Amino acid sequence: MGFKKFVPKLQDPEFYMEIQYYDVRLSVVKANDMLETFYDASISVTYADEAEYDAEEMEKKLVRRIHTRHALLDLNNCFDLLLQVPWFHFRIWEQYNPGGPLRTKDKKYKNNIARNTVDWVEQAEKKCSYDKVVNYLEQQTNPAIVAFVAEIKKFEADYIFNPTKPFTVRTIANQMKHNHSLKLEEFHAPYDFNVDINGVKSSLKDNQMKMQMDVPFFEENNPSVPLGTMKVEMNDDLYVDVLYTNGDEFYAKDYLKESSRYTLNDIHQELIDYGNALIDLYEKLLLVIEPNLAQNPFLPPAVKKTGKPINLDKYFK
Repeated sequence: MGFKKFVPKLQDPEFYMEIQYYDVRLSVVKANDMLETFYDASISVTYADEAEYDAEEMEKKLVRRIHTRHALLDLNNCFDLLLQVPWFHFRIWEQYNPGGPLRTKDKKYKNNIARNTVDWVEQAEKKCSYDKVVNYLEQQTNPAIVAFVAEIKKFEADYIFNPTKPFTVRTIANQMKHNHSLKLEEFHAPYDFNVDINGVKSSLKDNQMKMQMDVPFFEENNPSVPLGTMKVEMNDDLYVDVLYTNGDEFYAKDYLKESSRYTLNDIHQELIDYGNALIDLYEKLLLVIEPNLAQNPFLPPAVKKTGKPINLDKYFK
């Protein structure tokens, strides 16, 4: 299962005429960067689908995990690249330079970018943010921009920071970037703890039993000196808290990261929903910038290239 539709790239930037007070070709580059990244993500989303495989269960999980991870990172990047389209097209960054009408004392609303200096584009890319872009667009009265602002705010609320969801694409992508690897239920094997009950060994997991106990521990070379207590709990998994008498406390919840573990199918559905909504948002953005996409009269109209469909199954399946 893939996305509901694809949007063709714009022509190469040199086929467009620059317009005073805009940066048309830069915004075209950013639009095409976003779409190229989206195409990369679409391949990963397709091969992250469980229906693509007849492989053995563990092989299927491993392959799906790889493609899911790539799809998460690419789709998360797509939104950042999409923000850079209006950021450059309307030179929004200028609004936050010294003397700019939207510059404030707040650090996140400050820029010091000098256009056409060395590395100014890279500096502007780093300063782009959702808050700055939306703050500028909200000041505009153009109906297409007003409609786009409503759509991007809805997308942000639904797919970027949505407290009603257990996770978003952004959530997991940032966790992989800053906190830990991709955590999946399919690869989590709860600890199977056996106990001896009246001479019979029983599996707590198989018998849906729970266990909780405190186990003191002592100095290795001086067993009479207590060092602390291990609080052992077997519920849905094994949890061991290590509490030293000197005050050091080490809790299982600090490393188990149970709240950051998701299923492949749940992530895949969110990837599909996110990608479809992102393309809808991109099409609204095109309506905003299209009035300034004039053909460069120095060059003939670009010839649209067509090619036969490409099947990647032999490489990815």
